[in-house]
Amino acid sequence: MLGQELPDAREPESEESRGRVGTIIQGVLVAAGLVGLVALVRALGAAAVLESLGRLPASLFVAVLAITAVQVLLTLLTWRFAFVRAVPLRTLVIPQLAGEALNGTTPTGRVGGEGVKAWLAGERLPMRDTIVSLVVVKAADVAGQALFTLVGFVVAVATGSVDRWLVNAMLALFIVQVIAAVGFIAFQVRGGLARSGELLRRVMPAPKWAGRGAVLRVDRALALYYRRHPLRFAAGVACVLLRFAGSMLETYLVFLALGIGSPLSSAVVVTTASSAISFVTFFVPLDIGVREGGFVAASVALGLSGAAGMTVSLVKRFTDVALWSVGLLALARARRASDRAPMAAAEVLAPEA
Repeated sequence: MLGQELPDAREPESEESRGRVGTIIQGVLVAAGLVGLVALVRALGAAAVLESLGRLPASLFVAVLAITAVQVLLTLLTWRFAFVRAVPLRTLVIPQLAGEALNGTTPTGRVGGEGVKAWLAGERLPMRDTIVSLVVVKAADVAGQALFTLVGFVVAVATGSVDRWLVNAMLALFIVQVIAAVGFIAFQVRGGLARSGELLRRVMPAPKWAGRGAVLRVDRALALYYRRHPLRFAAGVACVLLRFAGSMLETYLVFLALGIGSPLSSAVVVTTASSAISFVTFFVPLDIGVREGGFVAASVALGLSGAAGMTVSLVKRFTDVALWSVGLLALARARRASDRAPMAAAEVLAPEA
């Protein structure tokens, strides 16, 4: 009997230890990103960046906030298409805003808010359907990102004025994204969760809630979604692509205000290159330093000033802060109104009544 209790007694300590290691790693990444950001601003010249920001009219910030609102709507539609049955958009608004605010303001590598989304949406929707939908949304994001990078690569080649290293980098990143998208979807369609779970059980004890039957139910739901609802998935990918187009429009408006020549083609290349770089550095919390470096590097490769790229990044940070503020308020309100404790991992896979 004692031998049976020891594994359970050690499990919380092991999880706590892993949590501490993860926190330390995330903290180091944030510190490195901040150091890189400061170094980048010093290299460009703080005066040049401030001068570039000062040239932007107040109406531009109103416009980018309006674009952000449309992007939120497109994100909600992507999530809605990830469900098999029609789900009212209003049911997803607070979970989406709160989850993304947590992803954007805490060092969790863009995944910490997914549990909050599931917890809040799971109050009105079946938990397993919610978890499956969030996995499908991730796949749609990767597929849409790959298509957006392809558009940027084509425009970069067509302009003929982009440094060769950036063109080659965009092609390489596009290939990585295609492999990631195809692999991720194939993994789900072919029961990858159950198979990987079996492999993990051979090397470590699995929690009681992650039983074979529970994982198989999620696996089956994912496979059925892709096989029976390909049009819904395609619609979700289209919404993701339109959302990226909105990000490109923000860049275009900044370049237009700065009087940059060929602002549309420049905006497409700079935005796609920066987003592709962020894709492979997803583990850096808040994209701190990475996003700024991507915009600056892409702008320089186009023959633009690095300050212009930094200005675009700072404008996007402005919209992020505005959106995160709304999301954190939504999260605080939801926590006060909820009569449930935050979702436990067991609730994700446990059989439903």
